Amino acid sequence: MPTEAMEFRVNDDTLRGNLFRPEGVIQPPVVVMAHGFGLERRFGLPAFAERLRAAGLAVLLFDYRGFGDSGGAPRGLVDARRHLADFAAAVRCARELKGVDRTRVALWGANGPWPTASSANFPLAQAAQSFIASEGRFLFVCNPLVRE
Repeated sequence: MPTEAMEFRVNDDTLRGNLFRPEGVIQPPVVVMAHGFGLERRFGLPAFAERLRAAGLAVLLFDYRGFGDSGGAPRGLVDARRHLADFAAAVRCARELKGVDRTRVALWGANGPWPTASSANFPLAQAAQSFIASEGRFLFVCNPLVRE
């Protein structure tokens, strides 16, 4: 199933990504997904996005500023604050999408702690997931965000 090209802004830069929508699901929850530590979204993440879509979730998969086909300079700069600002912009974009449940947003990151370490920065997110690959194995960390 094809994806929708997405663009959203952070300051003067355009971030780009893809929206994976599940077939036949009305108002699915949406997962905001990105890599960490200098990788682009095309490096392994589409397979995870496809699996989540098959499970009935929408996925907004994006590249940080300076990575992949997102704008921004310098290219390839790994900067936690900048990545957090990009993730926040992606969450805002996801919450503005038509046809998704804007009240059920999850954060998902790979090879980096951005979603789980920064989940307090996203009060409307319900869960945060990250995984780290090590020696051919994956460590998954899932943090359901409990709100009082």
